[in-house]
Amino acid sequence: MIEFESLMAFILPVFLIAVLILWVWALVDIIKRRKQNSEPVGLWILIVLMFPIVGSILYFQLARRRMFGTKKGFSPDFKR
Repeated sequence: MIEFESLMAFILPVFLIAVLILWVWALVDIIKRRKQNSEPVGLWILIVLMFPIVGSILYFQLARRRMFGTKKGFSPDFKR
């Protein structure tokens, strides 16, 4: 049976690396796209820096979709 400590020794670094990748990806995306929008970029950078996990997820779910018009939706083309 796998011990809890050895399992955590594997899961914790993988989780931290995933959080770091998400955090850096959000920051790079905010900085790269700051000239294309009128959103408060400084506020998003502050949120992502202060709350790495929640801030990054909120950025990708809320702000990025609103800033860049990447709305997902169903729009069939019936005019054939």
